[in-house]
Amino acid sequence: MIRKLFLGTVFGGFCAASMLAADAIVWKFPAATAEWSKSFNCTVDEKDDAISVVPSKGDHGIICPKTDIDPSVYNSMRITYRAHGFKTNRTSGDLFFTTETKKNFGSTHRIKLPSLNVDGKTGAVSFRLDTCKEWKSAAKITSLRLDITDQIPGTVDIEKIELFAYDGNRENPVWDFADANTPWDTGDRLSITPENGELRLDITGGDSHIYNYFDRFDGSKYTKLKVTYRAEGFKRTTGGFFFIATGYGRQHFSQNNFFKFPSLISDGKEHSFTINVKLPPAIHSLRFDIVDQFPGKVWIRKIEFLP
Repeated sequence: MIRKLFLGTVFGGFCAASMLAADAIVWKFPAATAEWSKSFNCTVDEKDDAISVVPSKGDHGIICPKTDIDPSVYNSMRITYRAHGFKTNRTSGDLFFTTETKKNFGSTHRIKLPSLNVDGKTGAVSFRLDTCKEWKSAAKITSLRLDITDQIPGTVDIEKIELFAYDGNRENPVWDFADANTPWDTGDRLSITPENGELRLDITGGDSHIYNYFDRFDGSKYTKLKVTYRAEGFKRTTGGFFFIATGYGRQHFSQNNFFKFPSLISDGKEHSFTINVKLPPAIHSLRFDIVDQFPGKVWIRKIEFLP
């Protein structure tokens, strides 16, 4: 049976009420192991709070063979996990799905996963499903296959898989981490922890970044970006942010759609910087490379686009 999470429950460090427009579909492991009953090219072992997926080949996955999902309602997914034992710092993976008319898993019905952090700590990756036109146009999703990584060796402990509805349209693109009600919960080469009204980033590698794949806004209304932060452990830093907009340039993060940040003041005290920006309408994805250097820590208090 698919379990549902009532609005307002806190998960993954963020408040569900701010993210969800309907009840979420939640598979919490190991209780949901019977629903994700098939696997290939991997062993699946139950732990107290997760299932442990250990691949024997790069092409491996777990399957939920029977679902009844309305894709017009559920447009987003979050996976809570721990990944360890990998020889690479970056992973790739896919979510496959079938429909009433497409009964076999295939490359046309596939959604790419963000990279996992492989430091063994509990983390989450969140991503939109409706960027895949086959998901968006389907009448019903009838099964799911999760290829959590393409890389071996390594182990992924999957704690929870959630499907949820998220509107994402923002009149005012301001993210105040005092409320911890934002979807900036996916990143690379860093760990993300809501802490005392800030988003704490422990930087573990170069080219680190956090993502927001959810919120959408009219970038042409704004001319400045202000970031309020604290930082420790750095001398001089470089960084910046990327954006993707519907109908504007390449639909992936590119240097053509990039703005530089000034060097952060790394004294542990609160500071802010403001940069000028020129953005197109229909922004739908953001990537913030707050620093390129490591190790060190950054606490983000607020991100705001200003007229």
